[in-house]
Amino acid sequence: MKGVITLSIEEFIEIQEKKREITIKEKELFKEKEVVLYNLDQYIEHLQEKRLGKQTISRYRNVLLRYLQYIGFDLANATIASITNFKKSTYTTTVIKGFFKFVGIQPSMKKGKTNPMIESFKSADLYDLQISQSTLNTYAHKMVNLMNLINNNIDFLTKEILEDWLKGKSSSTKMTMISALEKFIQYFDIELDIDLNRFKPSKRDIANIQEKNIQESYLTDNELEVVIKWLKNEPNKYDDLKEYYEYLKNKCIILLGLDCGFRIQSVPKIKIEDIDFERSTISTLDKGNKYRNVKITNKMKSFLKRYIKEFKLQKDDWLINNKGKRYTDTGAINKRCSNLLEELGLKTKERDLSFHNLRHTYSTLLYNSGVPLEAIQKQVGHTKIENTQIYAKANDKTLNKLLGRSRIL
Repeated sequence: MKGVITLSIEEFIEIQEKKREITIKEKELFKEKEVVLYNLDQYIEHLQEKRLGKQTISRYRNVLLRYLQYIGFDLANATIASITNFKKSTYTTTVIKGFFKFVGIQPSMKKGKTNPMIESFKSADLYDLQISQSTLNTYAHKMVNLMNLINNNIDFLTKEILEDWLKGKSSSTKMTMISALEKFIQYFDIELDIDLNRFKPSKRDIANIQEKNIQESYLTDNELEVVIKWLKNEPNKYDDLKEYYEYLKNKCIILLGLDCGFRIQSVPKIKIEDIDFERSTISTLDKGNKYRNVKITNKMKSFLKRYIKEFKLQKDDWLINNKGKRYTDTGAINKRCSNLLEELGLKTKERDLSFHNLRHTYSTLLYNSGVPLEAIQKQVGHTKIENTQIYAKANDKTLNKLLGRSRIL
């Protein structure tokens, strides 16, 4: 009959055996997860008997649930490395080790299981996937968790497991996780029988997420005034020399974000020779390992000249350095910025501000000063104008007055 596909008995048996194999494996994974969750419940009861506070017990449970999901509810993956990679926090480590001690498990000192597919994915060609290295790292981290849930075999991925992976996540996090899976299957040329589009937030939700993120990511008028006041309140060099130099270094970091719009990844890569005072630009190695020139104001030039003179920096020196040496990552620089914002009373548990918020504020200031979107796109290094247009949509709805760049310095 036309249109009917016939199978041999051998082919039919092979298909049924594969289905049976997957079903058995899913049952094994489910059973293992149930045992681990039972042990967790027993540990929570143990903590209640010790009369720990309800909030403390709730925090313990949340930490342990996230960690157990991270290792795929497989205690064979309970290694020291897995704890460290999960979250570098003394508190988190103490909580997890306390649970292991209760259930009689000694975390292995081994590095733990590594998935060859994840390792290969980490070294994917950025140009082919059209993403940055930091985005690839984020996607690889998300995929580690999913691969643990399916025992490192993409053939075991089902709609139910995918729903479990995404359960409880915000719309923006879900979007990141689905994007990670899409790039993963693109890299390995895998065909899934699952329609990933049905797991994505709606276009309207995505647009709302982007607008909300932008609105929450720039400094408010009052917050901006606090930062500006600090920038202008320079300590006396001769009262406390150490405090003075700390102030200059922190001010330089703040201005690179708030008055230039740099990405945090670019800051540790700036050398003195990258600053062109005649053309009023700073050349930087930016996202995707591409060089671009960032325009700077006259007041920023004046500050940088004084900064270079005070620190006696030479052409080959790093602008922001650690006792003459280059910062190997952005962590220490971002921490300086976050600590300052916390000291100023701006960074709180409810409002987790960092260097990136300064960059967003800079873009907002440009837009509200009447700078064309195309010029903003070039200045902040957006590859797509759509990314820049988000500022316009968000600001048209939320800001009532113009904020001039001249207010910064």
